[in-house]
Amino acid sequence: MPTISKLIERVIPPSIERSTELKLRRMGVALTPSEYITIALLSSILTGILVFFMASVTSFPLNPILSGILGFFLAYLMITAGVPSIIISKRIGEMEKVLPDAFRHMSTILRSGSSIEVALEDVVDAKYDPLSEEISRTLLEVRRGRSLDRALLGMSKRIGSPLYERTINILVEAIRRGAMLADVLDAIAEDVRAIQMIQRERAALTMMQGSFIMVSCAMAAPLVAGIATGIVGLFKGEIISGLTDEVYSQLRLIVMGYIAIQSLVGGLGVGVMRFGSMRKGIKYGMLMLPVSLVVFKVGTFVVGKITGA
Repeated sequence: MPTISKLIERVIPPSIERSTELKLRRMGVALTPSEYITIALLSSILTGILVFFMASVTSFPLNPILSGILGFFLAYLMITAGVPSIIISKRIGEMEKVLPDAFRHMSTILRSGSSIEVALEDVVDAKYDPLSEEISRTLLEVRRGRSLDRALLGMSKRIGSPLYERTINILVEAIRRGAMLADVLDAIAEDVRAIQMIQRERAALTMMQGSFIMVSCAMAAPLVAGIATGIVGLFKGEIISGLTDEVYSQLRLIVMGYIAIQSLVGGLGVGVMRFGSMRKGIKYGMLMLPVSLVVFKVGTFVVGKITGA
């Protein structure tokens, strides 16, 4: 793998390398962009081969070669986009959760007469993970000669959270203007806590609607579509003369594609409804997609077993 990683490092465009590096930093993964892309490619190739053999021995409505290619691209997309989005979203959520407590902690240290650097070091020691890891990296940059305000702004961009960008900008402006940092931190902590309370209330109020969308897109609609497709398959060549095996396979493929798109869109809708962010809905779409396809397959299988087809 090291040889493949070095080869990929030479051929990947700088823009992709920079975006992958930023993504890995936000994930908290200690890999280089070339190593991560190498792992993604090898895993996707293995997935494509597995899908190819599964399509060869089952009645999958798509050519085995095309199935393998599709499996490769879907696996690569999930590893390079879906999984990182889920991990980053979870990591940002953990950091936003501890932000009020961390700022309160810093305020207490500042009121005791210590400097902002000492307050940040105390937060690192208090283990507000993963926020403590980001602050530790920021302090390391300061020790290497970077100014504190630029290091903090870099941390906010590295985290990738709009909430952190706003709060860090306020904190940096307070440092530059010589304001009472303890009071500023207390005020920010109160505002962040109020925002989080509103977000929790919104999530609670929309739980029923979100659950309905998830059950409909991942369970009910695929099951009905699977049963209907299975029943249609009983009539091929007999009652419906134009419905050949080839046409029926294409029909199943179209229905499966519709179910997959519906699951992804439904997941994005749940994210917008519950959290006001489409990005947070990606994880729901990624979870609903395989469930919906399995339920569809179960629906067609049950019809076949009941009718003996």
